[in-house]
Amino acid sequence: MVYNFIKIGKVLFLTILLLMEIGCNSISAKTAQGKLVVNNIPVKVETNVKRETPKGICPVNPSNGKIHEIAENGVTTKNTPDAINERTQKTLLKEKEYGYRNADKYLTKYRDNNLVRQIILVEQSTTEICAGKLFLLIKNEKGEWQEHLQCKAFLGKNGINKTREGDAKTPTGDFGMLMAFGAKDDPGSLIPYTKLTETMYLCGDREFYNQFIDVSKVNHICSGNSEHLIRYIPQYNYALFFDFNKENVYGKGSAIFLHCAGKNPFTLGCVSVSEDNMIKILKAVDINSRICIYAAK
Repeated sequence: MVYNFIKIGKVLFLTILLLMEIGCNSISAKTAQGKLVVNNIPVKVETNVKRETPKGICPVNPSNGKIHEIAENGVTTKNTPDAINERTQKTLLKEKEYGYRNADKYLTKYRDNNLVRQIILVEQSTTEICAGKLFLLIKNEKGEWQEHLQCKAFLGKNGINKTREGDAKTPTGDFGMLMAFGAKDDPGSLIPYTKLTETMYLCGDREFYNQFIDVSKVNHICSGNSEHLIRYIPQYNYALFFDFNKENVYGKGSAIFLHCAGKNPFTLGCVSVSEDNMIKILKAVDINSRICIYAAK
């Protein structure tokens, strides 16, 4: 009888073990030969996977004090605190505001241009369409713009944004210098200066449109569409000819100058300032200077 009990006990024990193994295979996972098995199905496990960091994103870990690198357009830069600060400073400098509203873009544009050392800004008034302010800025030895002159300026009778000949508007934009001239003697102009004679015109005819010519040297008779420059006194006592319509497109506009103010508080498309200020400008700007004309807002 004892033998029968032992035999029955072994059968029950083996039965319990068999049931436990069947249950474990259906609800658990185990590792066999280094592979993960779930419900008797091998599952691939990736180890030591190298994951790439998206371009331009730095895996920063500020707590470990290590130097991280960013690959941007094939160039690797170190992301140390000093490097981050340097990039931030460059961004701020690039976006620096000078306080001249719509003219800040011109000051930024020419800040690193070693040829352009002076800029004349002409800002239209917000209350008078034919008036505004002129600012003369000169770059110092550190490459910083410094204001050397601020004065009242007169603009076209019909404001700015010139589109055609005869619209009595002053052009807007960024222009270079062509020449200095005047009925009076050279006051010490940095730009090559031409003293006016009876034979000098700013031509309005198609053949020499928007060109300064001396008819004693050119075989051409200027029509009434041209300006006989010596006749415009005191406006052309001193003047700067800048390159609006430098392509000389007929009908686009001609004879646009920065010149001395006349008796009227407006021009027919030029920019004018007092004679004293005109002399100051001639003595300060060279042939690489720019004149930029714009609305305040």
